[in-house]
Amino acid sequence: MFAYSHISPSLLIAFAPSLFRLSIITFSNNCLLPYVDFGWYFGVNTSADCDVIRYWIDFCKDFGVVALIAIVDVMTIVMIKVTAPGMRSANCSQTQKKRKREITFVKQALIQGAIFATELVFFFIVSTMQTKPVMIFLCTTVSWSLVHTIDPLVLILLNQEFRNMLLRNTRWRSRSTDEDDQ
Repeated sequence: MFAYSHISPSLLIAFAPSLFRLSIITFSNNCLLPYVDFGWYFGVNTSADCDVIRYWIDFCKDFGVVALIAIVDVMTIVMIKVTAPGMRSANCSQTQKKRKREITFVKQALIQGAIFATELVFFFIVSTMQTKPVMIFLCTTVSWSLVHTIDPLVLILLNQEFRNMLLRNTRWRSRSTDEDDQ
């Protein structure tokens, strides 16, 4: 189900229509991304048409993707619970390791989805309720930066293989640097 050959066409099918629609609507209504000096961020022009476009195409599409990921995660959790009795009886160490990796992956996806959904709410909803430039800046630029900073941290914290790979590369670099210095 999660093979590369299945995922690539799915991503293309999911994003191509929205990107095509977004580009046509954006350029036909002149909803470009000017720099907004008051809030220190790049924002969509503030016409009624651009606000509708911003809400429906940006926020709803992004939130819909997060919701779809959450639905797949819940289905995965249900499948893990359904297959749990059979897995316990098998008691194969490889099966147990695979099961543990799958559970960790679901946790990672749920945490990353929650972080992304929170950023969307701050960026699209909370920021529009703010009147002070600093608060607008925090709700837009800082929240966007934080989500992209926290996302790899979640990956590193929950993925033992990734941590091992990073530590192995760090050790190799420090040894090669020490050897180069001598």
